[in-house]
Formats: sequence, C-alpha cells, structure tokens
Amino acid sequence: GQAGWMLPALLPGVILWLPAVYAIHVGLLLQAVFIPMILMAVLLGLVTPYLAAPRRWGLVASAALAAAALLIAGGLTSDFGAEHPQINTVLYGLDARRGEAYWVGYVEPDEWTGQFLENYETRVAWEFFPYSADPLPVSAAPELDLPAPQAEVLEDAVRDGIRYLRISFDSARDARVLSVYTVSGNQVLAAEVEGIRVEGMDAFEYSALPEEGIEVLFELLPGEPFEMIVVDASEGLPEIPGFEYRPRPAGQVRAPVSPGDAVLVSTIYDF
Repeated sequence: GQAGWMLPALLPGVILWLPAVYAIHVGLLLQAVFIPMILMAVLLGLVTPYLAAPRRWGLVASAALAAAALLIAGGLTSDFGAEHPQINTVLYGLDARRGEAYWVGYVEPDEWTGQFLENYETRVAWEFFPYSADPLPVSAAPELDLPAPQAEVLEDAVRDGIRYLRISFDSARDARVLSVYTVSGNQVLAAEVEGIRVEGMDAFEYSALPEEGIEVLFELLPGEPFEMIVVDASEGLPEIPGFEYRPRPAGQVRAPVSPGDAVLVSTIYDF
C-alpha cells in the first residue's frame, strides 16, 4: 500500500541521521543527552505514515519488543573495559594564600581516584572554581612549594569618573592556562584582554599563556575595593616526595575535561 511505497524514503533518513546522532552523543557525552534524543524524535516522525497502515498495532508491538530487547542487551554488555573505558580525573590544588593543598575530584571516588580522595568531604571548591556552586569531593593533600600566579599593577588612574586598572598576569611556573575571577562588589564595566575589549566581563580563562604573560585593562567604578582570585593550571599530576600513586587500570582513562589530571595554584589579590 501507500506505506510500503514510503519505505525507500525512510531509509536515507536512517542512514544519514543515525551516525550524526551517535557522533553528537560521543562528543557531548551524557550531559547533553537531550540533543540526540530530540534528533531521534525527528527521525521517528518519518515513520508516522506507517502508523496509519491497517496493521499498525503489529508494527507498534514489534517496535516495543525490539526496544525492550535492545535495552536488555545494552544493560548486559555495558560494563567498562579496554574498549569502553571508564572516565575519571583528579586535580591537585594549592591555595597559595592560605598554604593549604587539596585533591579535588569531579565525581564520587572510584578504584583509582579513591587513592587520592581518602577521607574526603563534599563541598564547593571555591578556591579554584569560585563561580561554581557544584559540590565536589575534596580531600587534604601534601603541600608543595609552588609559586602563585603573579599579578602586577602597571597603571591605576581615574579619568572621567572611571578607574582604569592595568594589570600584568603571569605564571611563575609556566602553566599553560590562567583564569581570573573577580569576587568583590566592584562592578567591572569592561575589560580589555590583549587588545580585545569586552563589556561587563567578570571572569576569563586564557589558554596557551605566553612566556611574557598577558596584560588586562579593567574599567571600574572608582573608590571601591577590587578583589580577584587568580588560578593557573598545568597538565599532569605532581611528583610528591613520599607519595606514590598507582597508574590507572586498563579499563579507565582520563576524562575529557579541562582541567583534568592537573595542578592548580590559586591566590587572591586586592587592588
């Protein structure tokens, strides 16, 4: 019947759509699982004409049985392993202002991250992620002698009712990423980072930090304190005397997040 003639029109959609749905799932992970679900709903819209066929209930029942079978098969074959590794990561964070160090994870500790996150507490790691309200597993770590990121005032002047504060930022340990978070009540009217001006920018992250550092010009309201948390991040976990950690087992890999398996050093500046 008419539904049978529509089958060839359905096949190109299936062939072209399903790889795209899978690629989006791999790229965005489960945090954005709703996106491939929306795409699948659009794809299923192509089979609407078949539901008007005389034997539509047989089609519906067959689809339901197939879905149940696929769910069961997926549940039985979804264990982590070398081909489908579990992702995890851990951070070493040093609060240079207070002289305190921590191990920080993103999820509950597992077989590998558990060696760092012993006796952990779940809290907001504001020292390193001041704009995040997500509680993370945090555990005390040995303190290393690591230099804090540097901030030097190059210009501080008031013109036409606006305070212009030019600061040079640098990483004394050659970290590749530097993040700046303003945490005072002073409103940032605008900020210029390496010649790029953005209005109302309260925080930024600079990747591939050059050896000479970067200059940032803040436009502020005069007469109010200006406080910021500066964090630099370098890849790889540190070598800690007297502390040896096991390598990841074969069924685990580092999570594709930034930063991941990294060293963070934070401090606070008041200007």
